[in-house]
Amino acid sequence: MIRPISLFLITCILLADYLTATIVKGAGVLAIILLVIIPVVAIVLSPKVQRKNYGIEILTFVILIAWSMALLMFGWLAHVKLILGENFLLVKFGTLLPVVLSLSLLWWLTSPIKSRIAWVSHRLRCDVFLLFVPLFILWGVRDVVWRYYGSDASQDAMFIALIALIIFSPIVIRCILCARELTDKNLTQLLLQVARRAGVKKAKVLVWNTHMLLMNAFAIGIIFQPKTIVLTDKLLQNLTQKELVLVARHEFAHHRYWHLSFLILGMFCTILWTDHLATLFQLDIGAVTTQLIQLLLVIMVYIYLSRKFEEQADAYAVADESASQGSEIVLQDASHNMSAALGAIASCSN
Repeated sequence: MIRPISLFLITCILLADYLTATIVKGAGVLAIILLVIIPVVAIVLSPKVQRKNYGIEILTFVILIAWSMALLMFGWLAHVKLILGENFLLVKFGTLLPVVLSLSLLWWLTSPIKSRIAWVSHRLRCDVFLLFVPLFILWGVRDVVWRYYGSDASQDAMFIALIALIIFSPIVIRCILCARELTDKNLTQLLLQVARRAGVKKAKVLVWNTHMLLMNAFAIGIIFQPKTIVLTDKLLQNLTQKELVLVARHEFAHHRYWHLSFLILGMFCTILWTDHLATLFQLDIGAVTTQLIQLLLVIMVYIYLSRKFEEQADAYAVADESASQGSEIVLQDASHNMSAALGAIASCSN
């Protein structure tokens, strides 16, 4: 669910926090060129390159690189602090504002659908809000507690807030994506039967309106939460009912085998063990290099576990589809339908 643009933005912000934020002579002019002139040129060129392969992706990359250079090389963070003071949330908001505005204008001019507002809203939800709304909540809690109770209490408060966010993540994600419950009652009952076969009692099926642009499905909800699957509008429109049921089996398999909980646990254990190893080898845990290595290891663990969990969910979907037809062995028809569904999703996602 975390998109490359979001990862790039947060990585740059974390790096900027560790680098010395100073304003050097002439940096203001260079920052303006990087934050204003280059994005304006990219936006002006966008109608001409829109129809070319990867034209919009290249312009997006140019805007992101220009912003990152202003932030990491020419003291944009220091300029923001000079204007807004030391308020943590305001500084982070001011740091992100130029790149978010530039990307929003680019998305507005290059919208592939008639409703430009809907397209910009969709891109902001996917590429910015999904990551930064939870982060701003965590940063806000830390900032408030730090001001009144000190740094030690702020760390504890941030940990409690993180646990609360994980608990209420289905509600947060649903609100950000504007996902709604599936209105087709017959299909809902069919998918809930799939959930019951997977041992999921409190299940929900939501639909995410992507204006027929995304074809995907995912599971949300961990311990003590409604086990929810989210299907996109394009997925419902383009898959056959058999393929759709297999996708639902796949997603409910993630709940059946507690994949989300183990994924969070795996990343948390990686952080604990890397902290332990850093201490053992007398490395500075707060150093930029150590933090980057830790982040890289967490991402690698996430990718490894995700791939294993996806394979298990695929295998369960085909096996359960075969069992539902009274077969004790995996049926070729079930395997073909699963392959067709995954192939359609992969093709749509390039």
